[in-house]
Amino acid sequence: MKKLFPTVLLLFLLLTVFSFPAITKKNTLRTNYEIEKQNYPNQTVYLLNKNGYLVEIKVMVQESKMVENIIEYLKEDNNSNAPWKGYIPKDVEVLDHQLKNGLLEIHFSEEAKNIKKEYLSGIVASFEKNKYIDKANLFIEQEPITNIPSMNLEPNYGERRNLEKIVVFYIEDSYNDHLIPVTRYHQPSNDKMSVILEELKNKIPSQLISYISDQLELKDYQIENDVMILDFNQELVKDPEKREVTLKEIAYSIMGNYNVNAVLFKVNGKVEELILKNS
Repeated sequence: MKKLFPTVLLLFLLLTVFSFPAITKKNTLRTNYEIEKQNYPNQTVYLLNKNGYLVEIKVMVQESKMVENIIEYLKEDNNSNAPWKGYIPKDVEVLDHQLKNGLLEIHFSEEAKNIKKEYLSGIVASFEKNKYIDKANLFIEQEPITNIPSMNLEPNYGERRNLEKIVVFYIEDSYNDHLIPVTRYHQPSNDKMSVILEELKNKIPSQLISYISDQLELKDYQIENDVMILDFNQELVKDPEKREVTLKEIAYSIMGNYNVNAVLFKVNGKVEELILKNS
């Protein structure tokens, strides 16, 4: 089971949510389709886009067949999530799998040797996004798969010893607002937060986009009870229609590099939004 928030954190979050009317959302009329859709369990998996990036995609799974369903989505011949595609060869079989105390072990047939090494992190991350799984270990028959590269590692980085890994989330494109984690390496910094924001604002990989304004300024930040509290200037959200994905772009980048379970956004001291891990 995923690690539960401590009681202090829960109390903090409840007090935060109910103390500030700024994060109260207007009532909206939902369609029958939207209400019905909530009854299906969904899961984040990582599929390939046309540019070869592993992208976060929401899919529907049966909890009783969670492993089988996720593997099916990740198979090369599965076209149910076009234009994104899988990367596990269709002849790969799952010989065995077991989940115990949050640890998942999956044993593939020998055909799994043909999975491209740079996509193995997508398989692991797809399972570790599940609320019941803390860690996923992959095997080819009885041999463990080791030295799995970081996800969407930018090429030509050369020697990475003594460098600090930074994972930053960008946007696929303006039509598909899906989050894409990109791994970078930097000289260790005492101000990792500034490095993350600089990456989001000014170091956007080719074929990806970022909605973060280059005028965005971080006025203050602190960690309290596993919550990162960020206070920005008024440039936090430039386009109201892109508000949700803009905040997630920052929040996921923070949670990918700091040991926190939530990010609380403020604008000039006024609470704007709270985003929880895996939300």
